[in-house]
Amino acid sequence: MIPEHLQRIEQQLGFEYPESFVSMLREFAGVFDTEGFNRAFPDTRLLNSTWEIAKARLNIPVQFIPFMLGQEDGRMDIYAFDLESEPPEYRVVVWADHAVVMSWPNFPIFVRWAHGQITSEAPSA
Repeated sequence: MIPEHLQRIEQQLGFEYPESFVSMLREFAGVFDTEGFNRAFPDTRLLNSTWEIAKARLNIPVQFIPFMLGQEDGRMDIYAFDLESEPPEYRVVVWADHAVVMSWPNFPIFVRWAHGQITSEAPSA
């Protein structure tokens, strides 16, 4: 996702992504095609359009802006920014089955956690 694309989504949603999300997105998206990511986060993808984000928002509280969607064992995990948390670096939450099941204070901490999950899913030598 390129910055111009993010700006278009922001304009259409009336929302501004946290600066850390914008600056770290290319790096984070770069791990999506790795074996470790696919093992740690099966069937997970970034939401790349206003339409995808709007569709995901139908299933979550209004204060959440989703950015990533995962499906596992018939369950949908929606990764989102919590607009009721402290801006500009909103809290990241995972909404699953009608509840927040995990949260991180901000996107950089979430990315660090995700990298840890990817590393722990790496095959043993």
